[in-house]
Amino acid sequence: MQKRTRLPGHSGSVIERVVSLHHGLFAAWEMRCGEVCDMELRPPTRRQAAIYNYAEKGRAAFLEEHRGRVVQMHLERYIREAFGDRPWSMLDVGGGSGILSDYLHEQFPQSRATVLDISPELLDANVRAPWKTVLRGSATDLAARAGGKRFDLVCIHNVLHHVVDGGYRSSGMRVRSVVRQVYDILAPRGHISLFEMSYRGWPVESLSGRIVFQWTSNRALGLLCRRLGANAGGVGVRFLPEAAWRDMLVRSGFDVLDTVRAEPFRFPLYVRVPLAMRIVEPVHFWCRKPD
Repeated sequence: MQKRTRLPGHSGSVIERVVSLHHGLFAAWEMRCGEVCDMELRPPTRRQAAIYNYAEKGRAAFLEEHRGRVVQMHLERYIREAFGDRPWSMLDVGGGSGILSDYLHEQFPQSRATVLDISPELLDANVRAPWKTVLRGSATDLAARAGGKRFDLVCIHNVLHHVVDGGYRSSGMRVRSVVRQVYDILAPRGHISLFEMSYRGWPVESLSGRIVFQWTSNRALGLLCRRLGANAGGVGVRFLPEAAWRDMLVRSGFDVLDTVRAEPFRFPLYVRVPLAMRIVEPVHFWCRKPD
């Protein structure tokens, strides 16, 4: 059983008062700014697409990143243990130029993959092959785009934090909807590979991710955020702590089999302090849908 992280404290503690205060302040902010609950996810800009176009960056760049190292050191082993030598199918949500599906097919020639992405530019960069299907669509519309198909494995890598629609709470509902759709399109005992960023704040774990969301989703601050390195500046990005990602998976019905944390990012103090950052690290969840 996975160990869960819990905040220390007791009823009426300073920590709980801070939690209550920060939830109230951000709720007031959203009421002032308004929530756009029906906003559709937008394709990435050319600059954003270039960041994820591994057809141009090359496989070496992918394998040197945190995600690539997790794929080599852990995901390959998980897949061998789960499927052995039998044929299996994969849906790569937000798969972009197909770097993950191409790499895994070389390791597992019996696999078949469907690459789903909202960006036509990234999909056009895919290498076409008989074992691969390229499909344009949004992560929020998985069930419809799957067309009744069931998959043995669904990979969602660095996607869910981009599922935003203008409001923090409504964005959370949309993310949970995506995870529930993944559950529905998985075959019995199918697996999900979720790779995300864990933002653990101080003194409340969820505080840092919420500040980042408010800054990056504000159009007035969008240009400043982009200059500071946030490519989602003006659109919004929603990071959660590891415990919150795990809790969402469990509440959606998944068994969390293993969790891998990659090396934490080291931000300078002038970034960490105003964003209330404590630990920011990539985290990978390997989960199974029960029988």
